[in-house]
Amino acid sequence: MTVITRDKKWEWKNSFWLLWVLTLFFGFISFLWVGPRAKQMKWTLSGFAYLLIGFGSFLVATDEGLQQILSETVMNFLTWVWFITGIVCLIHALVIRKDYLNRRWEIISAQQFVENNAARENFEVPASSIQQPMITPPSHAVPQSNQPQPEVRFCAKTGNPLQGEHSSASTSQVKAQAQQQFKKKIDLNNAPEQELTTLPGVSVVLAKRAVTLRESNGKFTSTQDFCKRLGIMPHFAVQIEKISTVSSSTMPPTPSPGTGRVVDI
Repeated sequence: MTVITRDKKWEWKNSFWLLWVLTLFFGFISFLWVGPRAKQMKWTLSGFAYLLIGFGSFLVATDEGLQQILSETVMNFLTWVWFITGIVCLIHALVIRKDYLNRRWEIISAQQFVENNAARENFEVPASSIQQPMITPPSHAVPQSNQPQPEVRFCAKTGNPLQGEHSSASTSQVKAQAQQQFKKKIDLNNAPEQELTTLPGVSVVLAKRAVTLRESNGKFTSTQDFCKRLGIMPHFAVQIEKISTVSSSTMPPTPSPGTGRVVDI
């Protein structure tokens, strides 16, 4: 999988759509391009509005047949409408450029996170890597290390060790430890900025804002509080809730007035 980093080269590469706005003729194409890619319907609708008003008035003003029918005043008015619409479209595009880059980066980060999460879910602990403990009777046992040896129970009738029960318990314990370590959740109140950027929908800007919020306004009370204060979209919030947790600082219990030792003086 290709790892994409956000730098100046990436930002200029994703800003080539501004060239259409500079022509003052085809500025509507820019909004029809960035709207679906950033999942913003209002930008797409703005593109259709610039198409009907700006480009439409330009076609009418330059049509020779309509110039003979319409008066010169109307033609001049349509020319000014086209020119002003082109200027407004240019200013609008420059204003939304930064927002478009942030939203585009959030979408790319979410796609990378889904691919990484799918690769981690396919990870399984191979059975060959789990070593089965060797159990020998106590009379012939030789300690291999200073670590405490597991307790072995013996049959009351035959005196043989119960190997099956101990082996199955040790195997399940190793698997449980491996899965617990693999499924470690991200602590939203203690994770650094770099670790927060691995969450779906959390860009570098949002990660910095999360660190600032929990330092100035207090720690997050839940994953829903984290997503709400950062303005994360609902489909990203569902994914964040599955892979993250929120630690809570607990205060030491204060003794009640009626408890304690009574000392006779």
